[in-house]
Amino acid sequence: MIKEFLFKTGAVMVSNHTEPFWYASGTFGPFFINTHYLFGSETEAKAFLNIIDRYVSDKDTAPSLFCKIVKQQYEKSRIYKKVIDTLIRSISDRPEIEKIDYISGGERRDWFFSYITAILLDKPHITLFKDLSSNVIYKDTVTETPDLSGKRIIHICDLVTLASSYIKSWIPALEKYNGKLQETFTIVDRCQGGKDILAQQGIRLHSLADIDENLFIEAKNQFIINAEQLDMVLSFIKDPDQFMQDFIRRNPEFLSRSVEKGGKDKERAEAFMKQFYKR
Repeated sequence: MIKEFLFKTGAVMVSNHTEPFWYASGTFGPFFINTHYLFGSETEAKAFLNIIDRYVSDKDTAPSLFCKIVKQQYEKSRIYKKVIDTLIRSISDRPEIEKIDYISGGERRDWFFSYITAILLDKPHITLFKDLSSNVIYKDTVTETPDLSGKRIIHICDLVTLASSYIKSWIPALEKYNGKLQETFTIVDRCQGGKDILAQQGIRLHSLADIDENLFIEAKNQFIINAEQLDMVLSFIKDPDQFMQDFIRRNPEFLSRSVEKGGKDKERAEAFMKQFYKR
């Protein structure tokens, strides 16, 4: 179900065989992930993200607004409701989770999934901000984050790649209040090492969908992507660095086209060339 919605909403997009996607890191690859599109659609997700950006600085009132929006979307969107219901079942089915004291979610895209999870499980939600500050909302009342010693906290995440947000922000933000994270649930795991990194921190990661070979093979079998796209994806998953080098050798004009486009494509192509030609 979740895998179907990833492609249906554009949460996972696969490029054609001559135009891979540029990533913010200055690398490129054949697929792009926008997990928050599972909010129902790209349009609805971007609208909510714009609201978050507009109101996030008002930390005392923003959580109430965000909770209201996700509740409305849960009642309105069939796709979003099914995704969240699957997440709730995944959490509830874990025998090791006997008691949950708090649900946490980090700025910004985690909030698409963490607020509604807290509401449906009737748990206080710890809103974690990028500046490592936080507060708690429960039944529309926002309060300061209390001492979290001994409390069981479940963090809800939209996407895990290398778990950098956990290491840099969410774990330290909880530790400020003596909070210890042991379990986290993500909608999508990119299967690029984040699970192992979290395990080193004593945190177990559970995912609803893994971005692995099987996902794209199924997509090919369902005629969502073609054979050329699948070959690109499998090559990238096997060795991203080798994929990029091989692609440039076969398509040297890709870099010049990206530079000519200007904007972010130009910036990322130039960043790539600086790294690539050092090798």
